[in-house]
Amino acid sequence: MHILGSATASGIALLIFTVLFLAMRGTDLKYINSNKRYVATTASLFGVMAMAAGQSWSDLVLGVHDLPASVVVNGPMGDPGTGIATLVYLLLGFGPDWPKLWIPAIFGISAGVSAGNAGGYLGVLTETVRTTVLSMAGAS
Repeated sequence: MHILGSATASGIALLIFTVLFLAMRGTDLKYINSNKRYVATTASLFGVMAMAAGQSWSDLVLGVHDLPASVVVNGPMGDPGTGIATLVYLLLGFGPDWPKLWIPAIFGISAGVSAGNAGGYLGVLTETVRTTVLSMAGAS
């Protein structure tokens, strides 16, 4: 990966992380909502961009991803596969009415991380976002 692309992906990951933090804490900014769907979507985008940025960002989201993955993948019900695990994370992030916003954030980050590993439509979507951002940054 080109240095400029990596730096730009890191900057975008930092920006999305800041938006996610503000959404979870609550803010008066007009375009940042503090509801579970917004948080889960922002967290998924953060997971994708953090994996694209690499370095410390990918270490951070892989650590967050390990929490729900320890239950869903190779857990008490066997190994459903990465694609099904990604859909489970998305359903858990968007479905229930969670009392705290950090719960859909964790599921959203996990969905963003595992979507790139899943392949199929989710993997293609993740790679499209990643390569689009990196090509806009001038990476080769």
